[in-house]
Order: sequence, then structure tokens, then C-alpha cells
Amino acid sequence: MASIQSKKNKNGKKTHCVVVSRGGIRKWFLAGTYNEAQILKREIDSLEKSQHWEKPGIAVKEKRIDDFFQEYADYIRDRSVPGTVKRYLSVINTFITF
Repeated sequence: MASIQSKKNKNGKKTHCVVVSRGGIRKWFLAGTYNEAQILKREIDSLEKSQHWEKPGIAVKEKRIDDFFQEYADYIRDRSVPGTVKRYLSVINTFITF
């Protein structure tokens, strides 16, 4: 479900945004005036009923757990000391074996 939020910009002018939260992802769509935000909110709510989430870019992306672990292992190798890498990879391999 979408909601309408208002913000003030640097000049003190009030702008309205439509906020959509889906699958842990929050996306803000700048609407301008409150009336424009209401129209945009209705359009997004109609997308929710028809399940066409790809168009505004808020589709939930499915990722296999193997791909996630591979990306995480690469992340750990780049940012951690060798002892930590060894420990984390051991835990990941134990989980995969399980």
C-alpha cells in the first residue's frame, strides 16, 4: 500500500512524495503537489491489484541462496582479515552442507 509523505526542500517549498514499501524495499516517487500525489497513489494502488510491480521498479527480486552466499563470501574476502575470512567461510560451508 502506498502512502503520501510531504517534505520541505531547501527553499522551504513543500513537495509531496508517494512512498511504496514492498518486500523490504522502500521506494519514493516525487509527485509535486498534493493532488498529483493522490493521482500517483491511485495509479500505484491499481498496480498492486493487478500485480504489475515491474513497471515502477519495485518488484521483489528472487535470489537463490547459493548466489547470496557466493556474493557474501566475495564481500568478506575483500573487506576482512584472513582469520575472519576463514571463520566465515567455514560457517557458510557448514550451512551449505547441512
